[in-house]
Amino acid sequence: MLIKYGWVFLCGTLVGFTVNSFFFTPTSSLDSTSEISANIEPIKTAINQTNNDLTQVQQYIDQQSIDLTINSLTSRQFSASQSTLLIHYLKNHLFELAKNKSWSILGEWLQAMELAGLADSDSYKLQALRLLASGHYYKGLEVFFVAKDMASSQQEQNKIVKEIKSALNQMINSFHQQTLALSNEETQQLFLYAQQQLNEYIPISLALANVYQQQGALQEALDALAFLPYDEQFTPRVDELQTRLRNTLAEAQLNKEGIPLIRSGSQFLVEVQIAQVNLVLLIDTGASYTSLSQNAIARLSQESDALSDELKKVKVNTANGTTVARVFSVSTFSLADRQAEDLSVLEVNMGEHTRSDGLLGMNFLGLYHFKIDQDNALLFLETK
Repeated sequence: MLIKYGWVFLCGTLVGFTVNSFFFTPTSSLDSTSEISANIEPIKTAINQTNNDLTQVQQYIDQQSIDLTINSLTSRQFSASQSTLLIHYLKNHLFELAKNKSWSILGEWLQAMELAGLADSDSYKLQALRLLASGHYYKGLEVFFVAKDMASSQQEQNKIVKEIKSALNQMINSFHQQTLALSNEETQQLFLYAQQQLNEYIPISLALANVYQQQGALQEALDALAFLPYDEQFTPRVDELQTRLRNTLAEAQLNKEGIPLIRSGSQFLVEVQIAQVNLVLLIDTGASYTSLSQNAIARLSQESDALSDELKKVKVNTANGTTVARVFSVSTFSLADRQAEDLSVLEVNMGEHTRSDGLLGMNFLGLYHFKIDQDNALLFLETK
């Protein structure tokens, strides 16, 4: 037990390391490893000046003699200070293995240490990095959070959380660059687990929402962004994505249900709104422009400021022959939740017995992929 406590004590005193040095960036060096390496010479000298038994264990470590090393450390033949020297030397050796990406032999060391009861937060961090480097992202994150829970101080725990976030940022970047070697389902599970563990870390919630969006799960994407804390850097992005998701969800729901039409013989009418004025227009896919009756033009002039002054006059062909029509512009034209701004409309004579206030033409319908379900009297509009 004395050896184990000596190990834990050293974990709190050694300088930590950054995950980027091991994860995704193979060529970069490790500052903390360099510092440990720089301080190892006094440890070697102290070991060599102590007794032959310590020197023998040092050789076991250098020769990758895992079983002999672990047996020696757990034999209780050394004093607390001697155990501290050996453990410090072993820890330096493990960091060097990680620095050199000798993941296989490092894994053997870490497994033996765990079985011997010598595992601590640093050894679990090394295990996490080994798993991440081999593409086992989910398991690597799990082990990283075990390391966080085993931290001996709040300062160490905060440092590990920072390292976890750094690893997550690398995963998120790989996801956006489409280089994360995971299926959509595996990516979703990975980011969902990370969000559950770090529910206030906004980048992972944004990434999870993007995963759901790609899968077409719009409500789940919105749920992933709910109840996030305010952050000057990320909140504008959250708000923008939420707005886009809500609009897409509303459009998808409308496309699923359709816009109700009014049947008039073999023709169909639909309710529209210009400013605060409600009108009923006859759908006419053969009309290039949307047209409004003289009465509708008069209503708009009296009840709103949406109608512009007369823009020009054009010749139009009607059932009664060619006539001249005035052209206006309306500031806002809405059909259900679809909206057009500054839409050009013609003034036409619709006759005394018509049920409509004008014609809905292609200058509005052409903004969308549209379909009319004549059997169920429904209009479907999908954004191009």
